[in-house]
Amino acid sequence: MFKKINWLVHFIELLVVIIGITIAFQLNVLKENSKNNKKEKTYLKSLQDDLDVDIEKLDTLIQLNEQKIHYFNRLISMCFQPDQRNDSLFFFVSMNYYSVPFQSQSISYSSLSNSGNLDLIADYGLRTQIVSLYEQKYEALQLYDKVLMNYSESYYNKYGIENIRHTSYNKVDTGFLSDYVFHNLIFSLRGIMSQKVGFEKEVLQSAKDLRRTIEEKTSE
Repeated sequence: MFKKINWLVHFIELLVVIIGITIAFQLNVLKENSKNNKKEKTYLKSLQDDLDVDIEKLDTLIQLNEQKIHYFNRLISMCFQPDQRNDSLFFFVSMNYYSVPFQSQSISYSSLSNSGNLDLIADYGLRTQIVSLYEQKYEALQLYDKVLMNYSESYYNKYGIENIRHTSYNKVDTGFLSDYVFHNLIFSLRGIMSQKVGFEKEVLQSAKDLRRTIEEKTSE
């Protein structure tokens, strides 16, 4: 005789196995999510620390470059108003021979990006904000630096070497102040620097906004 199969028992046993597998899977997912959340917060905290450095650098750089714009304006005044010329001429001329480029503190972002862990930033809006700052605005700012540096080295510095005569270690002959070529150089440099400062302020605000968003995210 055939043994009667208790389908209810088998169904319950199968259900217990399915439930057990599902629970184990869910526990594993929860464990993985918890691990990823910890990694995300670690990365975000590191980004926040880097942004603190960048914000301080940008703030200082803006102040320096606004001071350089002031030097350009003083030189322009000396070009067209002889009575404005004084012993500070050498200082104003020499301070425009160089510019300080912005170097971002991007160690944490590079680590996050190069390791393929950008997806750990679960908030799509935050992830987009991070990429926008580092991949677009910081790179655009570096381009501004290159343009200014190339223009200074190719034109202003070259002009200074060839046309500005030093009469002592801290004085220069004023003849070049009547040269229209020098006028054009100073106006061009002031224009580039003014645009650069305007963009630096925009980048600074973006860095501050991102830092605030990260701080709010990590405090949840």
